[in-house]
Amino acid sequence: MVGTLSPATSGLATIQLNADGLDLIEGWVQDASQNFGLIIVSNGTNDGVDVRSREASPSQRPALHVTYTLPSSGGDLDAPSAPTGLTATAKSESEVALSWQASTDNVGVTGYDVYRDGAMVTTTVTTSYTDSGLDAATTYGYAVTAFDAAGNTSDLSAAVSVTTFGPPAATTSVLDVEVQLKSIGKKNVAATALVTVVDETDARVEGATVHGNWSGLVDASQTDGTGTTGEANFTSPKTSKSNAGEFIFAVTDVVIAGSTYDPGANVETSDCIDTDGVQCTTGPGDLPPPSGVGASAGGDTITVSWSQVGGATGYGVYRKAPGDSVFLSQGTTTATSYVDAGLATGTHDYVVTTLDSGAGFESGFSGVASATISDGTPMVLHVPAFAVTVSAKGKNWSGSTTVTVLDAGNAPAASATVTGRWTHEPNGGGSNDLDQVVATTDANGQFTTKSSKLRASSGDGFRFTVFDVSRGNDTLDAAASILAGVGLVP
Repeated sequence: MVGTLSPATSGLATIQLNADGLDLIEGWVQDASQNFGLIIVSNGTNDGVDVRSREASPSQRPALHVTYTLPSSGGDLDAPSAPTGLTATAKSESEVALSWQASTDNVGVTGYDVYRDGAMVTTTVTTSYTDSGLDAATTYGYAVTAFDAAGNTSDLSAAVSVTTFGPPAATTSVLDVEVQLKSIGKKNVAATALVTVVDETDARVEGATVHGNWSGLVDASQTDGTGTTGEANFTSPKTSKSNAGEFIFAVTDVVIAGSTYDPGANVETSDCIDTDGVQCTTGPGDLPPPSGVGASAGGDTITVSWSQVGGATGYGVYRKAPGDSVFLSQGTTTATSYVDAGLATGTHDYVVTTLDSGAGFESGFSGVASATISDGTPMVLHVPAFAVTVSAKGKNWSGSTTVTVLDAGNAPAASATVTGRWTHEPNGGGSNDLDQVVATTDANGQFTTKSSKLRASSGDGFRFTVFDVSRGNDTLDAAASILAGVGLVP
């Protein structure tokens, strides 16, 4: 016995020589024809090493063979399985929701490490995580590993990527329209219109092109650009001062690169003044644009419908086709619907105006309705978040909601079949099925449903859950949908 070997679990070892071992080694060095020191080499097995002197001649190199056996480290050496079913869903400009299936382990999974673009961002004991503080309109890659109490780590899950929402779309709208008389010489008169355009933050917009129509005493379509104050100026054709009547100006469109005109945000879209210099306070100026405008597609045809406006003699229909930058007139109708046929594939936008032919009046644009002509390729549908409202009748409570289905272009998905269920969730826990619902979306891609009535207590919930959406060969993108909403009894 010349010494002991102290192995470590890492595979490294320390040779501790006793007195006999030291004498042996010193003898090698002292008796050597040349003092070349010592070398340690593998002996070709897994349980030992050779300690040799470094004589010039290999035959003169005495060897000390040290044999050892590394002890077992013991404990749990099995790693968990890699997580499966990882999904990543963008929830906002700065948040992504992750979820995955639980891993398995011979002892038990302790937790999960979440990686974003190769760098670990968090450790969690659940099978879901919401990553926040992200950049808008940015693509991120995610993967997850599982670990156990012994420190064993699984392989990475399959990676997924997701892109956060972009910033809110820039929009423009009309804040104000002001019409004034303008005398042209001694015999003629005209009118001017000052239109103020703002963005979604109510800041004045420079460089927008405003389209508008004069009606009443004169008939003309004009355009002008907004300056640094966000204002565009229009002057009507002149007419004789002997003509009594009204100058009416109505905005029909606002165009600027990188922004979308939102007629629904307009504070005012038209104004008028009569030849006596009196602002119009009654009559045609009171007629608003139609409400409830919707559009639904079938084949190469889109049907546009809207609510009736009292006092209207007709309606103007305008379309912005794919690739168009402005709404173009498609004609007028006295009905509350319009059929537009022979359309190209893509998403078409529509607005409607109210007409009073007797006064020569046309309102501003209604809100925009959109529908998509498909090329036959199945479309992907999704359901945005919906709110559930609870109401009481006597001592009984019920829930109601309106569900919207949209296509990939965010146009309403009309004639889609939605399957869902109402449940009652008592405050103390549990869930009771109430009603199975099968409904078809209208031209606006919507349907409204109401649960059965029952006795309920404060804190009880009425939940509506969408289980399926179908329309021909179109499919539901569940990951991009919010498929449940709940309302609580106060």
